Amino acid sequence: LAAARPRLRAEVTWRPGVCRTRLNSTREAAARLRRVGSGSAMVSRAWKPSLAIASAAACLLVVAAGLPGAHAQQWPRVFANYTWALKAWGGAADSVDGAMVVDVDIDTQVDLIKPLRDAGHIVVCYFSVGTVEPWRNDVQANESAWKKACVAQMSHWEECWMDIRKLPLLQSLQGPRFRRAVDEGCHAVEPDNIDCYANPACYQAMGISSAQAKPYQLAFNEWQATYAHSLGLGVAMKNAVDLVAQTHHWYDFAINEQCQYYQECGAETDGFARTDRLVAQVEYNGPKDYCSGGRSAGLMSKWCDGSQDSGLCGHGATWHDCFAPWAGSLPPIVWTGPGAVAQ
Repeated sequence: LAAARPRLRAEVTWRPGVCRTRLNSTREAAARLRRVGSGSAMVSRAWKPSLAIASAAACLLVVAAGLPGAHAQQWPRVFANYTWALKAWGGAADSVDGAMVVDVDIDTQVDLIKPLRDAGHIVVCYFSVGTVEPWRNDVQANESAWKKACVAQMSHWEECWMDIRKLPLLQSLQGPRFRRAVDEGCHAVEPDNIDCYANPACYQAMGISSAQAKPYQLAFNEWQATYAHSLGLGVAMKNAVDLVAQTHHWYDFAINEQCQYYQECGAETDGFARTDRLVAQVEYNGPKDYCSGGRSAGLMSKWCDGSQDSGLCGHGATWHDCFAPWAGSLPPIVWTGPGAVAQ
C-alpha cells in the first residue's frame, strides 16, 4: 500500500499491489475502487478477482483509517541539495521561506505541521529517542514507566539516558511517538541521542564497556529506522558519526551538529552526501570558514552566534544559511520505499 501526500480531499488510484490515496471520504474512495475493472490498462489478463478484491479492501482500509500521514512504506526522498530550516532546537530563529525541508518539534510546534505540509515542505519531526525528556506530554502522563527506562543523568541537560539493554521497554515507550508522528502528518522523524554506547555517563551506569554497549545500541537504532519506514516515515540519522559507515543505509538523510568544529564531517560526506542524501549541518560559533568547509564537504550548513561548548545559539540569535533559498516554487516531493509508485 502506498499513498500520496495527504490532503483534505481524496483521490484513490488502485491496481493489484498498489494503492495511492489522498484522503477525502471513504464513500468516494469506495466508489473509485468499484470503478476499477478489467478495462484498465493497469490490470493484466491474469488478474484474479479474489486477490484484487482483497487488495482493494486493504486500500480502502487505509482511507478509512483517516491518518493524516498514512502512506504505508512510502516516504519522501531527501536529496543532498535540499534547502532546510531549523525550528526544533538550537535556540535561534530561522525562516522557512525557500526551505524544502523544515525541522520542527513534535510537541511544542505541532501546529506548524499542517501549514508547512500544505505549502509543500517536507516536515521532519524531532524528539529524543535515547533520553527521557521530562517535559514531554507522554512522559508526564506515565512518569513511572519512563523512570524505569532511566539509567543515568545526561550531562548539561535535564534529561536522563535510557537503558538501551531494555529494548522491549524502549519500544513500548517510543513506538507511540513514531505512530503519533504519522497521525500528526510528519513526513519524517529526527530521533535524537542515538549514541549512548559512546557516552561514558550512559554505558558506565549500565556497568558495561562501550564495546559491550554497542550491540544494544545497534539493535535499538535499527529498530527505530525499520519501524519508522514500516509506518511510511523517513528517518534522519542524528550525529553518531562513528556509526555512519556501518549504519547509514538504514537512514534517509543526516542531521549533524558541529562536525566541522570536531573535524569529523568525512563520515557524513562519505555516507550521505556522496549518495545524494541531505546532510543538514549546524555550527554554533560562526561564521569562521564553516560555509566554505560545508560546501566542500557537500553539506547544507548553517551557523549561529553561540557557544560550541553548550551546543546552543546565543539569546536572540538567527540561523545563517550557507546556501541560497530554493528559487521559485518548491519542487514536488519524490517518494521512495517499497510502496512508492514510479515517477
